[in-house]
Amino acid sequence: MEPENRSYNDFYFSIIMAVYNVEDYLKEAVESIINQTLNFDKHIQLILINDGSIDESGKLCKKFQKKYPNNIVFIDQENQGVSSARNAGLEAAKGKYVNFLDPDDKLSLNALEKVYNFFEKQGKDIDVVSIPIYWFDQAKGEHLLNYKYASNRIINILKDHRFIQMSASSSFVRRTAIGEQRFKETLKYGEDAEWLNRIILKKCEYGVVKKAKYHYRKRSTNTSATQQALQDKDYYLHSLKNFSFTFINMSLEILGFVPKYFQYMIMYDLQWRLNNNDLNVLMTAEETENFLKKLKELLSFIDEDIILEQKHLNMYRKNYLLRIKYDQNYADFYQPFHSPNNAVLLHGNRVMDALDQHQLAVELINIENKQLFIEGHFTSLFENSDTKIVADVNDEMIETQIVERFYKDTNVFGKNIKKALGIKFNFPLDKIGKQSKSLKVTFYVIVKESKVKLDMLFSGQSHLKDNSYSYFNKNGYMVIYQKKKKQFLIRKSEFKLIRGKEIAVLKTLYKLNKPGSRKALLIRLDHFFQKHFFQKKRIWLFMDRVNKADDNAEVLFEYATKQQDGIQKYFVINQDSEDFKRLQKIGNVIPYGSRQHKRYLLLADKLISSHADEFIVNPFGKMKKYLKDLFTYDFIFLQHGITKDDISSWLNKYKKNIRLFITAANQEYDSIVNGHYDYTEKEVLLSGFPRFDKLQNDDKKRILIMPTWRSDLVAKLNPITGTREYNPVFKESEYFKAFNDLLNNEKLLKAAKEKGYKLVFFPHPNIRQQLKDYQIDDSIEVADMNSSYRDNFNQSSLLVTDFSSVAFDFAYLKKPVIYYQFGMNHLAEGYFDYQTMGFGDVLTESEQVADRIIQYMNQNCQMEAAFQERVNQFYSFTDQDNCKRVYEAIRQINQPKYPKK
Repeated sequence: MEPENRSYNDFYFSIIMAVYNVEDYLKEAVESIINQTLNFDKHIQLILINDGSIDESGKLCKKFQKKYPNNIVFIDQENQGVSSARNAGLEAAKGKYVNFLDPDDKLSLNALEKVYNFFEKQGKDIDVVSIPIYWFDQAKGEHLLNYKYASNRIINILKDHRFIQMSASSSFVRRTAIGEQRFKETLKYGEDAEWLNRIILKKCEYGVVKKAKYHYRKRSTNTSATQQALQDKDYYLHSLKNFSFTFINMSLEILGFVPKYFQYMIMYDLQWRLNNNDLNVLMTAEETENFLKKLKELLSFIDEDIILEQKHLNMYRKNYLLRIKYDQNYADFYQPFHSPNNAVLLHGNRVMDALDQHQLAVELINIENKQLFIEGHFTSLFENSDTKIVADVNDEMIETQIVERFYKDTNVFGKNIKKALGIKFNFPLDKIGKQSKSLKVTFYVIVKESKVKLDMLFSGQSHLKDNSYSYFNKNGYMVIYQKKKKQFLIRKSEFKLIRGKEIAVLKTLYKLNKPGSRKALLIRLDHFFQKHFFQKKRIWLFMDRVNKADDNAEVLFEYATKQQDGIQKYFVINQDSEDFKRLQKIGNVIPYGSRQHKRYLLLADKLISSHADEFIVNPFGKMKKYLKDLFTYDFIFLQHGITKDDISSWLNKYKKNIRLFITAANQEYDSIVNGHYDYTEKEVLLSGFPRFDKLQNDDKKRILIMPTWRSDLVAKLNPITGTREYNPVFKESEYFKAFNDLLNNEKLLKAAKEKGYKLVFFPHPNIRQQLKDYQIDDSIEVADMNSSYRDNFNQSSLLVTDFSSVAFDFAYLKKPVIYYQFGMNHLAEGYFDYQTMGFGDVLTESEQVADRIIQYMNQNCQMEAAFQERVNQFYSFTDQDNCKRVYEAIRQINQPKYPKK
């Protein structure tokens, strides 16, 4: 229905919303229009197009239209996409100016008044006005392009090429300038910018209004088109052809040249695609080759300066693009010049790189067995084959070990364009106090005859910060970085020296007066007195999840507390957890996040956990940056499940610095030691999981359905409660439909009842908040999240999962497993091949799974001999001595090597 008795110019604005499955956000968006300082009843038309929503969005639209029949237009259509919905809205628009507010966003309440006044007073000769974008909900901050809103003004795109405008949602367009122009419904990405800039190009000017705001919602779920685009090959192939070249052709047709404004816009858009290291995963070799050909053609229209101006491309990708543009190899593109104290690379008259502009990235510093360990990486445009990193140790020159650093390499579209030089340096400290009072260590980069002293860039597990007061004290030695000298100073730990450095840190924190700095000061003060005057015994902390135990850490904790070793042992868990009181019967338990937890963590000799998530092992949150030098414990990673996929991007040494990585299978062990994790045999132990010691067959005729989760289907985790918000679009996912279909299979439900089996659905803890989406038959038991994992494994007859590592626990008992893999593996694939190594059938349809479960029930759920043999070959230990092996390895943490078996 449309409002009656309105002429085309009665409304100042027509706000067009393409609505699709936004029931949780739509009210806030609509109210931001209704409550504008500009009178809604008189001056604003709101057009709501329900684009085939399957939630309550359509009903909400009708409700608003009924309440404001003279202002709100409601259009209902089958799902055709946002461009189609906006085009439908344009047909109904009557306002003088048009905007396309997204239905999960909102406008500041003064936005329309500010924009209208600008149009009427300053913008009578322009057709577009834009306002700045600010994030809200799950992220704060502002859009990268907000720099153009320094003041209210009119921008000439032929003069101010960096002031690009790509968002139609944050723009307001004169309706008469739109005419018959519509959004391209075939354009999958960039439809906003394409439509909007066709209009801007007509006059080559548009206006900006500083104090009006467009509030862009960053959702807690990864469901927006922008967030998912990197996984879509059309984001690369389709976009280059139908977005980038559209602006090239449009400019040539209208202006006869491609202005820097459109060059900059194309490069700004392209840079996000260039920053994807793994395009070869998405595209075939032929598709990648075609893309690169089109890219070379595109770059012929882009000036060199425009490429180099991009703020979010690193120097290696910029240089790669220039070499593609000019079709030159390394030797032809660069002209090197060397002097004793520096080296430069020229391209024409432009300096592309200079050796004295680089730092050594230090990612790990440790002191163990009276040795200093420093590890990191170095990159430059100079050839790696000509580059060496050396350390000057008290005037003795020592060349560092060069190693692979996979995750610091730079790739473009799956092709490596720059390999990082990983460096490892270690030096004995036993000479300190004998031959000299201290060690002085300075690093140099040498390229041919040029030698340059390097400053340090501290990150990762380095413990130090880039300032003069930072220090690291461990195992009787202190490391200090003297920034002015670009030099490390290593001395034996002396109370007077430590006290002086700590006082300097405390004074700095007091003056800093930033969020958390004063509180960190008190924590450091407490730690200083505890460490030097009170705490004498070694401390081991054990953890599973924040709010749940019943994993490897609990089992090892129970074993360790029985050992008479003089070590203080504590289990850390949320005080509200149902496991808290139960664990108190085993040993000492302290509340997660409590003062005692934080104090003991900084004093701990070992942190022993089945999880490595930052929020689990770090109770200080962002305050950790003021305390990082105090984190001196050895991190023992017990794992939550067998590592079968490649998760080295998360667990590599320079992200987690795992001192002892516990594994349970030969191939798993090999995948860690020989993969991209950067660990050696010194840090990886093949022992079996502690919790396997508690596994025993206690079959109670239960069919356990226990899938893993998908990070892109759930909201962010609340680090305090350990829970997640409900995601309204979860029920649209293939994941939901697959398991919902299985849980409602009538044939399976009937067979289970006849055979006396209980179907048990055990959703992953990260999926629990979505339980209300499932239609679960009364005969199915939904496992309590607080119920014991091992009790569920012990008492069940058969397991159905997808890619979850729980299959390894279950198969350990030689009970049947079915892999229900309805889609692609959401994790980077590793050594484990489900077809040839899996412990059960790999099925893709719910009917197949149901039929296979019924077959097993008819055979009393006995694992087939072929799968039993796979279990025998996979596991190294089945003797229930896993706890003993892990405990003894932790006690001997400084031994140089752990044998496999």
